[in-house]
Order: sequence, then structure tokens, then C-alpha cells
Amino acid sequence: TDGHQAILKLRTLVATHRDRTSAENLLHALAVQTDDLVCAPDGLARKPNPQMNQILIKRHELDPTNVIAIGDRTIDVKAAHAAGIEGILLSREQYPEMHTIKALRELQAYL
Repeated sequence: TDGHQAILKLRTLVATHRDRTSAENLLHALAVQTDDLVCAPDGLARKPNPQMNQILIKRHELDPTNVIAIGDRTIDVKAAHAAGIEGILLSREQYPEMHTIKALRELQAYL
């Protein structure tokens, strides 16, 4: 490199099938701070439809090639791929057709 370090700006954006109150309560219980939250029961299409991911990408003016979606269901990864973004499955089981991690600490390899 030329001595300059890339600055990585991470955002936590959540697209969920849960209703807003349930999602907010879960995130609070897990001490997860988010930058934005979209919920299917707010009138959005459920995954694997990419609509929730597309809304977050547009709202935050993101380049889809710089976005990684992490989900705990295979339809989360399918929705990510349908939105043109990288999808990673958080699972103890391996899925050969998907990038899979067993713990969030493994995510650093993708950044």
C-alpha cells in the first residue's frame, strides 16, 4: 500500500420477518445497537424477496458490492443474493452452496 489505511465504516442494518416490537425487544436484550431496522409486518415482502435489503441499500446510499448480509436462515442468504449483495449464513451446520460461519467472530475474514 502507499501508507494510507482504508477506513471501514460498518453499519448495522436489520431486515427481519419479526414485528417491530418483537425485533426491538430482541435487539435490546442482545445489546445490539442498530443504525436502521425494517420489518416485514410493516407492509414489506418477506424473504427471500429482496425488498427489505433493497430498501436499506437505497435508504443508506450503499454500494451493494460493499454490503454483507448475515442471516441465521438460508432464506436470508437467498434474499441477500437476490438484492445483489454477499450473503453469509450464521449456522452450526455447513451448507456447501453458501458461505457459512459458526460464530460472528469469523466474520472478520470477510471484511
